[in-house]
Order: sequence, then structure tokens, then C-alpha cells
Amino acid sequence: MQAIPWDERLPEGKIAVDALSKRVPEDQYLMVLPSLQNLFALMDKVEETGTPILQSFSVGDQYRKLPSRYRRQMGLDLPDFLARVLPVKTVAATGGDLFFPTGSDVAVIFETEKVDFVFSSLKTAVTAKAKAAGVESADEEGAVGFENETRSFSCHLAKLNGAVVVSNSARQLERILAVEAGKVPALGETGEYRFFRHRYPIAAEESAYVFISDACLRSWAGPRVRIAASRRSRALAALGSLTSARISGEKLSQKYEPLPGKVRLFGDRVFSERYGSQKDALSKIELWSVRRANAHALYCLVLPASKRELEKNEAERVSKLFEVEIRLVAASALNEVFDLEVGE
Repeated sequence: MQAIPWDERLPEGKIAVDALSKRVPEDQYLMVLPSLQNLFALMDKVEETGTPILQSFSVGDQYRKLPSRYRRQMGLDLPDFLARVLPVKTVAATGGDLFFPTGSDVAVIFETEKVDFVFSSLKTAVTAKAKAAGVESADEEGAVGFENETRSFSCHLAKLNGAVVVSNSARQLERILAVEAGKVPALGETGEYRFFRHRYPIAAEESAYVFISDACLRSWAGPRVRIAASRRSRALAALGSLTSARISGEKLSQKYEPLPGKVRLFGDRVFSERYGSQKDALSKIELWSVRRANAHALYCLVLPASKRELEKNEAERVSKLFEVEIRLVAASALNEVFDLEVGE
């Protein structure tokens, strides 16, 4: 399905958009709020009323205190007085996917005229929390990061032009810095975002504005995210099986190595060299290969219905098509660049 040509539907004249929307990649969700206090209040409300509902549909406790877990992971469980005194105009939350229970990359961006002050204040607060958690800082290119091996504490901070960004993922931070450098298209520059900001103008009484772009939805429905999510789910099952075996007194086995890679014990947890302790975001999963069955299914998925029956009789030709690499019809149909080696 082709994307809607939003630029053709734009009215004449300038359209006001959120400043922070120009700091976010076009294929990510965005939530803009007027202050850090509003963000924390919303997270508290979700934790109080939303997560118990989600938890009621789950056997485990994956949704319990989920917003608080992300705040602690990023070192943003800040005192109320600090949230009040920080000279912040607006706050934006963004990320690459919605797999929050199993691990998602999240970033919070602060619009401010006092970048150095906000950055140093957040860095001081996060450093204190990192030291209490036994995590040392690591200087990164134009940023500073704190991350332990299990990523129970993971915070990466950087300065932007007129903003400060805090993320739980180095990959997510890299994407936002790429937008700042003009290497990745910004959401706020798209015709789609400007169209809807014209329809729903910025207002002083606005409590929050949430936007999920067409490019974001295509990314979530695309082959990379779907295959990576499937592999991570199966890796989680494998680590769960190994953990159960350890509890039963068995030695740690490498029988699932093709999926999670080498595993080892980290305290009382089974740790995977590829998937960590299942708290890594999908963006960190290196997806270099795909099974032929996945490729064939994705290829057939985007074919017109009139051609699907024909393709069923051409399995051999399709297999040869994917023998070396994939350049799927799905690549254009799902707006994905998909060059992956195909295995059995």
C-alpha cells in the first residue's frame, strides 16, 4: 500500500510544529508534554490504573510497576523539586517500538534554553544513582553513558541544539544524534506531521500530544521488527527453560546455542551473549540472516491475490530467488531496505 501524499494536502502558509518533533526520527512514535512534571504524572497514572489492567491478562508480573522500572533504569526517578526547577519548555518521549515488558529503547528529550545547566543537573543526579548501583560512567562521542551488564541501569545523555536527550539505549541515542546531524529524516519535517499539526494546532492548554506516523507503523509491521521480535521471544523461552533446569539442580547447558548464542550464569540469572537478560531493545538485535521459510512467507504476503496461486506452483524458483540474498517485493511494499543472507 502506497503512503498518502501528505504534502499535496497541506494548506498554504506556515504550520507551527513542536520543536522537539524535529529531533525525532520519522519512523518512531512521539509524545509531547508541556513539562517534566506532566510526564511523571502521566507515568504515575498509567502505573496506577493502566498496568493493573494489562497485568490481569498476563500470567507473569511483566507489567507490574513497568513505568517505574523504566524511570529507575534511566536514572530518571528524580526528586519532585528537581523536576519543578529544571528550566524546561517542553518534554518529548519517543522510541523504536512498544515492546516495553521485554525491553524497548526509550528516549526523553528536554527542550530548554539552558542546555548546559539542564545537562549538568541531569548528569549529576544520574551519576549519583549510577554509583549507588555500582555502575561507572563511560564517555561516548559527544555524550556520557552509564550501563551495567544486565542493563537494569542504562542511561545515555547528550546535548542537542536547544535540547538535552536521555535514553536507555546507545542505539536510540545514535538515531537521535543522526537526526540532529541531518543524516536521518526528522518527524517534524514530514508532510504528515505538519498536516495533523495544522488540524490539531499547538495549544497552551494541551496536556499531551501523541503521534504515530505512517513510517512508524510500516516499521513495526515490517520484516525486521517482526522477525527480531519472534527470535527474541524464542530466546526468552530458551533462557526460561535453562533457568528452570538450573533451579532443578542441572548444569548449565548450551543446547540452545544456535538461538541465544553462548549462555553463562550472571548471579542467579542465565545470561545470553546475543540477547543479554532479555532487557535489550529490538534495535540492538543484529539481524543479518533470515530463514528461507520467513523470506518465502514475506514474499507471498505482499503479492496481489491473483498471483498467489501462481506462486504456489513456483516454489523452486522462489527458493532460488532467495538463495544468496533477499531483495523482496516486500522491501518497497513495506518501505524496508531488506538485504539479508538466507539460510535453511
